[in-house]
Amino acid sequence: LDNPWAVFERLDRPSGAAFVAEKWWWNSLPDGTWVDLTPRPKDCPSVLLVETITPSTSSRRTLSVNDWKIYSQLLARRHPEVKVKTSSRNPQALPVPAPVTQPRPLAQEKAPPPKKTLDYSKWDAIEDSDEEEVETNRADQMRRDMPTVGVKDLAEGRPMTKQPPIPDYLAGNSGGGGATNCYTSLCRLLDKDVAGDNDQSHSLSQTFGKSFRSAILDVERQNFYRDAIAKVDSSSFVVILGIGSILPMLQVARRPKSQAVLLEASSVLSSLATSILEANKLKLEVRTLPKSFDDEASIKDFLKPFLKSKNISEVVIVTELFAPDLLSSGVVPASVATHASVKSLLPNARIKHLPRTVELFASPLELRSDRLGAFDIRPFNMVRNTSTNDKADFWWWPVRLDNQPCTNMSILGPEQTLCGFDLDRSGEIGFDEVRRIVQFPIATKGRCNSVAMWWSAKYEGLEYSTRPALAQTKSSNTSPTKAPPFRPEWKQAVHYLAGETSVFVGDRLEVLTSLTPRFTVRMMQQGPFSVESPPWVQVPNMVKGSATLPILPYHFLMLTDKHRLEVYAEAIRSAVRKQQKRLGRRVRVLDAGAGLGLLGMTAALEGADVW
Repeated sequence: LDNPWAVFERLDRPSGAAFVAEKWWWNSLPDGTWVDLTPRPKDCPSVLLVETITPSTSSRRTLSVNDWKIYSQLLARRHPEVKVKTSSRNPQALPVPAPVTQPRPLAQEKAPPPKKTLDYSKWDAIEDSDEEEVETNRADQMRRDMPTVGVKDLAEGRPMTKQPPIPDYLAGNSGGGGATNCYTSLCRLLDKDVAGDNDQSHSLSQTFGKSFRSAILDVERQNFYRDAIAKVDSSSFVVILGIGSILPMLQVARRPKSQAVLLEASSVLSSLATSILEANKLKLEVRTLPKSFDDEASIKDFLKPFLKSKNISEVVIVTELFAPDLLSSGVVPASVATHASVKSLLPNARIKHLPRTVELFASPLELRSDRLGAFDIRPFNMVRNTSTNDKADFWWWPVRLDNQPCTNMSILGPEQTLCGFDLDRSGEIGFDEVRRIVQFPIATKGRCNSVAMWWSAKYEGLEYSTRPALAQTKSSNTSPTKAPPFRPEWKQAVHYLAGETSVFVGDRLEVLTSLTPRFTVRMMQQGPFSVESPPWVQVPNMVKGSATLPILPYHFLMLTDKHRLEVYAEAIRSAVRKQQKRLGRRVRVLDAGAGLGLLGMTAALEGADVW
């Protein structure tokens, strides 16, 4: 063949946009069939061979430094098992041997001394725009320089010298979730507020008001505790951890010959429990722990007067210390500490927990904004990613998945179990961080940008779960209802990932998960993303969290409120038209407060000059 070539496509450019031709030789059979005996890389089973029409006019020449680098790099990449050797005499240039036309006579001639050549090493750092290797190295270096997100921050960063701050949402300002024992932190804030040490009355009343109201109205939750408490033996001593949703506490107090005690971490909540019991003409011992629910010594001191009788054969520990991610309110350490305290006081007694087992589940999720009225709001999805929001990188976010209108939302695969605890075996539970790779099988095509978590609690055949209706399956004990979306206290915990990934049926998504029973759950996707937010997209970082844009998930809740936008839009259009008609010129509109920015854009679409 006169001028043979092999053609390759550049995968770092758009498909079908850039190709590279490389000199390539093969054999030709007498019948004209091409036979290529050149060794090929394992990941390149087929090669496009072409022959130019015009004859070649090139001649053999000495390889330049750049040519040698390119060919050695190609050989090393395609066949890493082959070691590339360089000339010891002159590493700057390796000549290609010319064809021998006449054998040279062997003579004992003294080889001429090597010529002094210029030192080109100082030019090695020059980057040629045509060299793919330079671009590859630059991309690799950029990946290494990028800050890590997700679980790596917790495990491989600098050691934490102090406890992380209480998330803003606990004070009613924003929507972040997951912290070291959120319930205990709330109790301390509440006691300090009553004592006059800080002014959080509005936020605390908002937080506890929503919590009590939604918990009491949670029919499934109240039915679970009602039926479970009815199964408790009448002779059992009951320890209640926290006031919870109030009704289970009242049911325990109504039991005939009830032997029970309520332990609470807040003096204010203890007084509230006492007042509610007195109003219902019920008696129940109430004690306030000086520290927290995981302080075994304090719990033992308070239980000792009640458990001094040797006639108690069974103790039941009842708790509602749960959070959307199951762990953040300290249900595991509280149960373990109380279990150990009872065991030390009554070694021969049987200790039961209500609920007995709790399990945390997770599924890959697509939750993205698309359009809201006349506006394309897809750019907002960039600030869902953990790489753009420091708080999102550290916390999960409580989201009610059954109430997300105006969004593209889909659970992309079956639920996987992240962790589970048998509280009756609390003595065997450890508190060390556990890391594991969770593989999520994909059953629905979509764009995965988050992982949704929910949990279930069981006791002697009864089950209560925060599993959303759209995740219900035939194997689930609970079935979706046709009633309007139910709004219990506990939402689902959504952990946004660092980008979006296009997934198809049959794919598997690998996520590194960090679980700490005293803390929470953190996740980081292992594989590459299809779309990542540019590094310059960052959420504003201000001292007052409620002033940042966006506040997860409140701003995204506003993005789902189409009715709210329609009302504002109609009022804005009417006001702009009225003033334009009165003034006879373009109207100026001041959008006070950034909000979502959609109100100002509505005025701009009407022709106003928006400030």
